[in-house]
Amino acid sequence: MRSAIYLIDKTPGHYALTPQDSLNVGCLITGADYHESSGLMGLVGYRPDGTQYLFLLPEFSVPYEQTKMQTFILPVNPAQIEAIHIESPSQIWMTSEDEGLGLPRLFKATIE
Repeated sequence: MRSAIYLIDKTPGHYALTPQDSLNVGCLITGADYHESSGLMGLVGYRPDGTQYLFLLPEFSVPYEQTKMQTFILPVNPAQIEAIHIESPSQIWMTSEDEGLGLPRLFKATIE
């Protein structure tokens, strides 16, 4: 599974979007955050089998050199991680919704 990358102008208006790049993530991406001061992009997603992922993309730019991407399998089940917030490059917050199999949860990951 590939996830398309779109660039969206910050100025309000009507735009036709076209993919600028894509990432081979192998799952459905459900959330993203960009930590501007460090250049770190974070993505979360899951596979149909329930495997949950966190992707960290340091020095993010488009096009992106995918070999720099770090992939983490999150040891949470049942879950459906839907949102991410990068507090700092070493502190990541994620939420899981109530998908009918578990309770909504808030997770904090410390990356060393």
